[in-house]
This record gives sequence, structure tokens and C-alpha cells, in this order.
Amino acid sequence: MKLVIVSIDGLGGEVLPYFPRLNQLKKRGGSGIFYTSPPTLTPSTWASIFTGKTPGEHGVFGLYKIQQNWDKTEVKATDIEGETIWEYFYRKKIKVVAISLPMTYPSFMVDGIMVSDVTRHEEVEQKSVTYPSDLYFNLIPQFTPLFTLKPMSYFPEGGFKQEEEVYFFIERLKKILTLKEKLTLLLVEEVDWDLLWVHFFTPDIIQHPLWSYIEEKKENKICSWVISFWEKLDSCISKILYIHPSVGRFVFSTHNFRRAKWVLNLKKWLKERRFNSVKLWKRYFRGMGGIKEDKVIPDKKLLYVKKNKPKIYNQLIHELYNLTHPTSSFPVIKKIYNPSSLYPLKCSPPIPDCILEFNHFFTSMDGGYFGNTFLPQEPGRDFFVGTHSPYGVYVVEGLKYFKGGKNISPQEVRGIILKELEK
Repeated sequence: MKLVIVSIDGLGGEVLPYFPRLNQLKKRGGSGIFYTSPPTLTPSTWASIFTGKTPGEHGVFGLYKIQQNWDKTEVKATDIEGETIWEYFYRKKIKVVAISLPMTYPSFMVDGIMVSDVTRHEEVEQKSVTYPSDLYFNLIPQFTPLFTLKPMSYFPEGGFKQEEEVYFFIERLKKILTLKEKLTLLLVEEVDWDLLWVHFFTPDIIQHPLWSYIEEKKENKICSWVISFWEKLDSCISKILYIHPSVGRFVFSTHNFRRAKWVLNLKKWLKERRFNSVKLWKRYFRGMGGIKEDKVIPDKKLLYVKKNKPKIYNQLIHELYNLTHPTSSFPVIKKIYNPSSLYPLKCSPPIPDCILEFNHFFTSMDGGYFGNTFLPQEPGRDFFVGTHSPYGVYVVEGLKYFKGGKNISPQEVRGIILKELEK
């Protein structure tokens, strides 16, 4: 049996009513909650989906890989420890077409076609974006926007000055949906396949700056434009799901959204509390080198503490637990996890020393050493008005073994897929 999977970056119960075709699928099949445990960051979640393991086993926790020398590098597919689902498919000769999935750059060798997701990568080697590698050069003339899309793509600097800017922002992202649909229909004709898996990243770009409008559900122009985006996405998903009459269908989102009113600049806060310091430039260091006295490295919702600084770790935890917003006095941190309390730690070090779960209305960024510690997020002006929450959804139809009706986690997805594709 063939299997079609559509994954969506940010889909929850609040917006599901605007997907009539997907709701029909839900009525005919099964559905449930897709729950992602901390740290709820894209690389760690997708590494879990591909391996069936926890971050403590596959070694991907956040947006960066912390090296033994304390350098921070962008996390890639090659940082995943253990066999991925793609390596299993290749070994078992399962034919795949995979399009724009997170944590697939550099692309895996597959029996079929892979188009990597490069939205979160600053620098890429063109030959590693697709498999086979020459496919990239055939696609780029017609599908350039799919390879240049970034998280803040099309969001105007300084925010939306007029309502019409929101309209054009949404219309440009709708064109990305059209291109993704067109690319999918093209590639499935190129090769035979057992699994077609397509990922849509654009809902994430829409919901970050416009979540407050979505949540309020007011009848205004902006809401109508957002709804038109959902309807377009619903149409694209339906065309892909029914690309073949006899297939199992699996749609899921690893997270939902919630309102964020403040972003904590972790680097600035760490500097203020003397956990970090700026580079100290010394004439006797070669060229423009220097020494960096960081004792703690932030990675969005993770903190790495130098192992020879146990007193610093205890002080850090104490201050984070007592951190409140300066004007509202609302606690910023809901919970601080030691990774070993969440899962067994079998991966290579370094491993984050704490994972932060933020209270409602707060999120974080690594930030810089300058500017405000708390950055207010105003609708229309700022990008992170919406932030991820761990409760996504899934819908299935026509699967032989998995019928839905229960909550699932990223670690369970691999097993569901492999069982359905058993020959």
C-alpha cells in the first residue's frame, strides 16, 4: 500500500474549522492530539520523528550543536545519532518522494527523490539540497522561492504599517503554497513511490506575526485574508492527499500556537546577571581575536553551563525560577527541566544542563548583548506575537493498522509509518 503524509508547521484546534476538506477526512478516519514534550524545538522534534528516539538518545536538542570546544554550530541532519528512517528506507528499498521536511539538510540518499528543507540554514551547498544532487539545478529556475524561503520571509522591517501590507504578505505566501503543490505533482510523476511525504512551513510564517488576529476571531479584513490562506492550504493538502486513489493518508502538525507578549533576550539577561560577558579584545591576541568569557550558552529554550562551574549552575537555576517581568511581576519561567528527568541520556556530550518551559505570554530568543532584556511583542509591529505550544493535531484515513483516537508523540511516528509500509 502507498502512504501519503502531509506535515504542517503549526496546526491546532483553533484553525481546524477553516479546513473543510481536512475535516471531512477527519470524520471518515481518525484523529487525535500530537503532543511534543520539551524542548519543543523543530530540530529535536524532527530528529525524534526520524529515529523514534528521544533527544537524549539521538543527540539533537535545539537549533545549534554545541561542540566540545564550546563553539556553537548550526544543527544539521548529519548531527542525528542513530539510524534515521531514511537510511532504513534505503536499506529496505522502500521508494520515497520527500519534499521540504525539516532536518533533511544535507539531503539523505534515498531510493527516489528528496528535496531538503533549507529554511533554517544560513549557508547551504547546492549539491546537498536535493537527492539526486543534480535535481536542484533542474528545479531552481522554476521553484526558486521554495529554496530561498526563511522564517521571517516577506515580513516587512518594522512591521505592517498599513492593512494592505498584511494582504500582500499573505498573498506572497499563498503563491508559495501553489509552488509547493506544483512541485509535488511534478515529482510524483518522475519516479515510482511507496511513500510521499510533503511538509508545509508557511503556516508557521503566517501565525507568528498574525496569531493575535487569529485567536481573537474578529470579523475584519485581516482575519478574512488569513482565512483565505487556510482555504488555499486546505485545497493544496487535499490535492496531495488524493494524488493516488488507493493510499493511506496521514496529516499531522507537531505544534500549535499561543500568544506571546514578551520575548526574553537570554543573552542580555545572562550578561546582566554576570553569567556572560562580551568579548575582551586584547592587543597581544593575534589579529582581531579575543577571549569570550561566557559561562553559559543559550539556545532558544536550552542552557549549556560549563561543567567546571557548579556554583554558577545553582545560582542560574535559582535566578531563573525567581525571574519576573519588571512591570507585570508575572513569573517568566513555568518549569526548568534537567534533561535526565525527561529521558535517558545516551547521546554524545555536550548535553544541555537545563530546558526551559516558559509561562503563558512569554517566549525567548538568544538575542544580542545590547537592547532591552524584555522585548514587547505588539500585533502588526513584531514578528513573535505568536509562539509555539506543544499541542498539535493529527488526522488519519485508510491506514491498515493505526486508526487514531489516541494522543501520539514524535517518537511514535516512525513506528506508525514503518508498520504501514511493511511489505
